[in-house]
Amino acid sequence: MSIDICIFSSLLALSATWLSYHKGYFTSLKEWTNLRFQQAKFIIHIMNNICTNGPSTCNISFQVNDSDLSADITYQRIGQQYRISVPYHRKYVASMSQFKVCLIRTGKDSVNITQQPGIPYMICANDLGGDAIIITNEEIGISHTYEKTCIPYYGREVMFTE
Repeated sequence: MSIDICIFSSLLALSATWLSYHKGYFTSLKEWTNLRFQQAKFIIHIMNNICTNGPSTCNISFQVNDSDLSADITYQRIGQQYRISVPYHRKYVASMSQFKVCLIRTGKDSVNITQQPGIPYMICANDLGGDAIIITNEEIGISHTYEKTCIPYYGREVMFTE
């Protein structure tokens, strides 16, 4: 049955092309397809620019320092370049990559505040306008709630330990 559909579709397309050619519509069809092709090329060009030039136009970088105990995040805002130095431990990257971290706010939706594995959570829920921070290790299925003024750091309470 699918072969019949393919044959019918092919014959229909050939008939439409033949009719367009004999009626003088072939040039219009060719112009229309050329226009669509150019539009598709333009969209692909824009998508490639976004993908390849996105981070470089934003001037954001993440660089682990020689000590392996900290990292620098550099970014540009309003024509000025800034740097944030944060603690960073590679030994926690594998354990923390399974984390999902949420800020709980009373009467509002929770906010996903998961950050790059290896960087500790150095702020409490109260400082973010919330009531608690919940870290869930999605690999082993355990969670821990850090109340209003408790700072989670590396979330060791939900890390996998053997």
